[in-house]
Amino acid sequence: AVADKSKDWHYDENKYWGGFARGICRDPIYTPYFLGPFIKYKKSPVFAPAADSWDCGHIGGGVHNGSAVQKDGKIFYIYRGEMPHKLVEVEGGFGGDGTDIVMSGFDYICDIGVAESDDGIHFRRVAGPLFRNGDEDYSFEDVCCVRKDGIYYLFCNRWNWNAPKDPSQSGVFLAVSKDLLHWEPKGLVFPNAKEIHRNACVVQNITNDAVKVNGRYMMYLNNGLVAYSDDLLHWE
Repeated sequence: AVADKSKDWHYDENKYWGGFARGICRDPIYTPYFLGPFIKYKKSPVFAPAADSWDCGHIGGGVHNGSAVQKDGKIFYIYRGEMPHKLVEVEGGFGGDGTDIVMSGFDYICDIGVAESDDGIHFRRVAGPLFRNGDEDYSFEDVCCVRKDGIYYLFCNRWNWNAPKDPSQSGVFLAVSKDLLHWEPKGLVFPNAKEIHRNACVVQNITNDAVKVNGRYMMYLNNGLVAYSDDLLHWE
């Protein structure tokens, strides 16, 4: 039996990016990027793992860490689908120097799915799993999706559970699409990195269009890093 590790996963405000905004933003500089305030929907969750689907979930969760994208009058939710998997033993933590979240192994694997909705409340699965296609080594997680000139750019974390500390195997992964359903993988965004870069968040407006900051597209990453690009494909 595998122990329930859900209690090990939590957000530490002091260790990571800092606290979440708890007030209402009234600064006009940030107005184009600000949404809310929000009130929790009483009938949540509106989308959940399905026992008969590939994204059947793991430790009580399994369709999360996604991007909501507007297209053709609908909302598309591009999400991380999670499922139980054979236990892969790993020494220490992961994400570079081993000082991040410490686990003894991984007993789940993920891929990316797509669900659509007419009202943002009722969702139906329309695509997925997108990338793994039976490959038992890779797990795809944690989506950021932006649009430019009718092309959608999906950034997510790819992990090789057999080499989770190897930046040539694990890190930010990119795929592109014209319809949000069929995706062309482009591979790791930073294949020559010396440490694993992950959790990409590309600056965008409220209609999902990538926006330039000082003339270039901008991506936030883990460990306080920032990357820039002229075309959303090549980053430094």
